[in-house]
Amino acid sequence: MTNLKKLRKVENLIKIISEPLAASIDFQLDHLTTLTLPAVVFIIGKFEHLSVIKLWLVLVTVASFLIGFIGKTSGYRHLKAHHEGDKLP
Repeated sequence: MTNLKKLRKVENLIKIISEPLAASIDFQLDHLTTLTLPAVVFIIGKFEHLSVIKLWLVLVTVASFLIGFIGKTSGYRHLKAHHEGDKLP
């Protein structure tokens, strides 16, 4: 399959995904930027549709977990550590 055929398939996939989103009131084209990574991997690489989606979902899942984990662990403070503006018990 040539890259041009892959590009057309990706364009069709984006159209299918974007049509329901376009009906929403607050939709903007930049909301589709999250699909650029799987589109590039599909066009450049020699992966199947399902493999690209699986790789993308694993990447997004791991990144989301790590962002949440870092946020929870970096917010830890010792009970005796007080900062200006803190409400003291």
